[in-house]
Amino acid sequence: MFKLNLDLLLITNNKLTINEYLALFKLYLTNSSKKHSLFTQNFTIYDLDYKSLIEKELIISSLFDSSGYALSDKATKLFFNPSDELFNEFYAIYPTKVGTGLQGFRSVSNKDVNTSGANKTKSTWKTITLGNIELQKKIIACLKVELNNRELSGSLAYLPNIDNWLIGKNWEKWEDLPDSEKKSKTNVRKL
Repeated sequence: MFKLNLDLLLITNNKLTINEYLALFKLYLTNSSKKHSLFTQNFTIYDLDYKSLIEKELIISSLFDSSGYALSDKATKLFFNPSDELFNEFYAIYPTKVGTGLQGFRSVSNKDVNTSGANKTKSTWKTITLGNIELQKKIIACLKVELNNRELSGSLAYLPNIDNWLIGKNWEKWEDLPDSEKKSKTNVRKL
């Protein structure tokens, strides 16, 4: 059994067939030394798919690749290197430090997205999301819910650092939370 998330809107907007996209994905995995269970089985890419992809300027002939083809820069940017906008949004939302009561503050992320610590977090982000934009949006939405709930309940001090939050898939704890349990700043009255 294998699972592969497909962005059908991206595929149809670029006038690709599923087989053409899978050919691109297989080349991407081959070039990046990554593995996927779909391609450990007997999965054949036909020359017709490659020819069509060359015409669409998504792959180029390559003497260096075992298949004889390599992804073009256009294909890499379109399908396998999504912009960092959603990561930057996620990073901007995540607090840089949280209070620890009498002891002061504890750092949970760097202030600047261009630091080596942020690059490590970006690498973790890419590994977990694999460019799946819907998952990235879900992670951001769940983070907002968690931060709002923690702020209102006074438990922001227990927020893990950003890398542990991602690795632990903490967004999954907040994605199925019933609306009745989602606290809102607008529903709170100070007495």
